Amino acid sequence: MLASEKSYIATTCAAAFVDVRTGYVYGVAEGTASTTRRSSPWTTEAAIDAARKKAEREAFNAALKEIAKTWTSINAEYNRTNRSAQLG
Repeated sequence: MLASEKSYIATTCAAAFVDVRTGYVYGVAEGTASTTRRSSPWTTEAAIDAARKKAEREAFNAALKEIAKTWTSINAEYNRTNRSAQLG
C-alpha cells in the first residue's frame, strides 16, 4: 500500500540561565528539529513514536550546542576570576 499522507513532527528544546534568587535571566538557548515521514492509516504508533523520539534527540543535541555557546558568553561576561585578572 502507498502512503497517502505526510506526518510532520517538530520539536523544540529550550533552556534558560536564571538567578533563582533575583529572577535575572542571564541567557537563553534553544534547539529545534523536525522530521517528515510518509504515513497511512496502517502506520503503527511505534513508527510514529520512533520518529518523534528521533526529532526530540536532534532538538536536544542542537540545544546542547547552543547552551555551550550561551554559557561561554555568560562566563566571559560575569566570571569574577576573569574580571579580577583583567583589572590586576
